[in-house]
Amino acid sequence: MRWLVVMVIVAGCRDDLCDGAKPYCTGNVVHRCDDQHDNMQWETTTCEAVCVEDGERAFCASEATPRAACEGVAAGTTICDGAQRLTCLIGGYVTIRETCAAADLCQPDLPRCTVLPGPIAECAARMPSPGDIVFPASFCMGSTAIQCQGPYAIHATTCTARCEQSAHYGGCAQAMPDPICNDPTAVYPYPVCRDNTSMRCLGSYILPDFTLGCFSGTCLASGGCQG
Repeated sequence: MRWLVVMVIVAGCRDDLCDGAKPYCTGNVVHRCDDQHDNMQWETTTCEAVCVEDGERAFCASEATPRAACEGVAAGTTICDGAQRLTCLIGGYVTIRETCAAADLCQPDLPRCTVLPGPIAECAARMPSPGDIVFPASFCMGSTAIQCQGPYAIHATTCTARCEQSAHYGGCAQAMPDPICNDPTAVYPYPVCRDNTSMRCLGSYILPDFTLGCFSGTCLASGGCQG
């Protein structure tokens, strides 16, 4: 008696393979069918907040339901909704970028909340002209150094000793003048070297935030270390 043995070999049958299947959520995990080395495989992303399904799409969002403030707004647009900086997603869903201390500190065109409301005259007056040395515009408000972006104040640093200010720049400085700082008329921080340490001065004061030990390299009079 002859036996006919038929063997069926199924190649490439794996649970992680997919072929154009639509993405979906399990809990806060997004599953997407993606091309991995010429194989369509499931790729997962764990969301920090929630995974939402919207028709043929699944993606991470900060909230499980759409925001009215993002209705009709192009995906990828950053807006302010009260004190919150949001990026609108498809379908009105949102990613919360940051919650500002107050609604008037939210500016959608900036990378962060401001520290003072509205455009600041001191920032506007220090905006660099084309060709100026590139230092962030800043000024002193008492013992606090305020950094600007355009006409807005975006960062505040409370100085431990003093805040030193020129026509275009303000920053935290050492308490006492230093003889190595010999250009009291400079409007931007300027480089000096001491004991193979690169430093910057403003007026007659050293700015500690710019201090850099060169160790095995050499301090350059033009600023920074070499080698």
